[in-house]
Amino acid sequence: MKVEKNGQIKELNPEKSFIEIHHRIYSMIGKVDKIAETLDTPIPVTPIEKEFYEKLKIQFEELKQLEMQLENLMSRLGQKMELEDPTIKSKKELEALLKELEL
Repeated sequence: MKVEKNGQIKELNPEKSFIEIHHRIYSMIGKVDKIAETLDTPIPVTPIEKEFYEKLKIQFEELKQLEMQLENLMSRLGQKMELEDPTIKSKKELEALLKELEL
């Protein structure tokens, strides 16, 4: 891919070409999104967004599998590992803070 920078035309290597194409696509998507906001209509999901969400879904599934494997390993060691819910943790922190303030 050839690009113009500082008045000179440069040939980009494949990695930089890939990055440049993505920058241009995201820039274009941003412009389309602004137009959609102005018209107050939703825009359809782009192929890039769809691919991103699919990859994110796969990563979450892999994370859950790793958590299960870790829990199995810990139970084999004779320790029970409980995955703590972040909302419960924040409630406990809030309760401790209220006790400190004597409320």
